[in-house]
Order: sequence, then structure tokens, then C-alpha cells
Amino acid sequence: IVNIVQQGEVGVVKHLGEYRRTHEPGLVIIAPFVDSLQRVDMREIPRPGDRQDVITKDNVVVTVNATIFTQIVVAEQALFSILKSQYDQKAFNSILTSYQFIFRHLPPSKSKWRSMSYLYAAEAYLALSQVDEAKVIYEMILKVYPDDPAAFYAQDGLAWSHSYKGEDAEALEARQKLKDMLAVANSSFTFSGLNELGIADSMFNQKNYEDSYQLYAKFAAENPNSPEAPSALYRAAMSSYHQRYYTQAIDLWKKLVAQHPNAKDSPQARAQIADTLFRAQKFAECIAAYREILESEPKGPAAPLAHLRIAQSSVNGKDDAGAVKQVQALVAAFADAPEANDGLDILEAGINHAKLSPVD
Repeated sequence: IVNIVQQGEVGVVKHLGEYRRTHEPGLVIIAPFVDSLQRVDMREIPRPGDRQDVITKDNVVVTVNATIFTQIVVAEQALFSILKSQYDQKAFNSILTSYQFIFRHLPPSKSKWRSMSYLYAAEAYLALSQVDEAKVIYEMILKVYPDDPAAFYAQDGLAWSHSYKGEDAEALEARQKLKDMLAVANSSFTFSGLNELGIADSMFNQKNYEDSYQLYAKFAAENPNSPEAPSALYRAAMSSYHQRYYTQAIDLWKKLVAQHPNAKDSPQARAQIADTLFRAQKFAECIAAYREILESEPKGPAAPLAHLRIAQSSVNGKDDAGAVKQVQALVAAFADAPEANDGLDILEAGINHAKLSPVD
């Protein structure tokens, strides 16, 4: 089929709905039925804006008319800028369906938008848990666009791909390589610090707790206002705990709760503090810690265990009356919780103990 693209337009040829090539003004021959031509106007187009009433500094009402001028500069970028919009809307299946031909069949291009388009496709695959497909694209970006900003993100994505597959050694290697890339480029990418957390995660998963602690603690100290700072503190404490530095772990959890009381890791940090004290048989301190949990979240998921642990600690501290009182509170608030049955055993033991006690 012969088509004519007029001056001021470009023709975009699609094969079965997928992008194939772009034509300048002139004759364009396409295959019938399977190919289609879409004309894109490259001229500057005026569009009327809504009329607005504004008030000047001297309180005079003025009606302003506006005209908006738009112009497509790069046809490919204009047609495929929808990709970013789909990614922002988390329409991952739409990305893969609409642009599968470009990602899998067209030879790579050095155009500015192409490398990021590949990156969006890889991120979509990763979001859909299709890790192997994502890895292929990340590796292609690193090979074809080694000096492009997309390469940094691709290396980061490759590290995440290894992590998702449980390949901790490979993930650590990928993170270390990204660290080297960022150092050579003297980069200010915002994820450079997060890469350190990724390295720490890989070390933690490999049970290299000493080194993971150093990286977590370093990140938390250097980035106290980062959204990831609470998680870094929590994982630094866990690294200390696994090294049996229990006092250090408790101090880090307390620091997390004090500095970030509303962080998602804070409730778990409170629970770890109390449980660690309970295992250390520091019953007076653990009772105080569990009561703090009950004060912060009286109906939270940790509350039944907190009631039970207070009762058990009271028994160990020879405060049978306090134990009975706490079990009664547990049963009243969480009658159907498994902890309630354990509490009833304590209550029964407390009653029997009271019966056996001498009477003055």
C-alpha cells in the first residue's frame, strides 16, 4: 500500500500494532493488512487554555486568556512516552504487551529514550516476579549502554534479581560492582546509599553478621533522616543479636524506638527488646518492656504474648498475685488467643499455690 506523508508530519509504521520504523515526509510503502501507518503532526499546535480570573496587588479583578503551544519534537519519544505513564500507574502487563516487539525484536538504538524503555520493561518483569526475563534485559542494558545512566539502574536491578532468587553470593557481587561503578563515575545517584544497604542485606543473608552490622550502622549514622534509617537500625540490631551482643542489640532497638517511634519496624523492635530480656531472665526489665508494648498497642498482634510473658515473669519473680491478675486481663481481652490457654495454666497453678499456702 502506498501512502503519502505530508510536510510537517512523520509517519510511524506499525507491524501488527507494534512499532517498526519512522518515515520522513514523502512516499511510504507498507504491507497490506499487517502494517499500518500513523501520521504524527510535528508542527507547533496552539491550544486555547481556560479563562482565569486573577486579582492584582491593588485588588483589581482581571480576566486572563491563555493559549498553550505544543509541538512534538521526536516522534518516537512522543509515541512511547506512554511507557513511563504506564509504569507510574503500575500497569506492568500493559507495558509488556504493548512494547514486546520493541524489547525483543528490534535492534538496540542509541536514542535517549530507548535505554530507559528497556529499563522500564525489565522493572515490569521484576514487578511481576518474572525474574529471569528481567535479568536478560538488565544484562543487555549493561552490555549495550555501559556509559548510559540506565546502566546504574540496570546493575541495581540485576542485584535485586539475584536477591529475589536467593543467589546471595551473586547479589553481593553485583552490589559490589555497582559500588565500583558509582565510585568511578563519582555519581550522586540517590540509590548509592541504598546500594550499601543491599550489600549489607546480602552479607546478612550469608550470615556475615559482623560486616553487615558495620554497613547497617554506617548507613543509619550517615542518613538519619532517610526513610530506610529505621530498617537499617533494626537490621544492625539483628546483626548484633546473631553475634550474641545482646546488650548492643537492645541499645540499637531502643534507639530505633526513641528516634522513629512511628516507623514500621518500631513495634517489632519493642518486641525484640522484651523477648531478649525475657530470655536473659531479666524479669523486672522485661515486664517493663512488655508493658510498654501494651501501652503503645493494647489490641495489637503482640499484645496477647505480652500479657502472657508478664504473667510468666511475675511467676518467676514470685509475684503470684501479679501473675494471676495479668492472666485475668489476658483472658478478658483475648479469650480466643492461643496464649489465653497457656495463661489459664498459670492461673490454675496460682490458685493451687494459694490453696496450699499457710493461713495466718
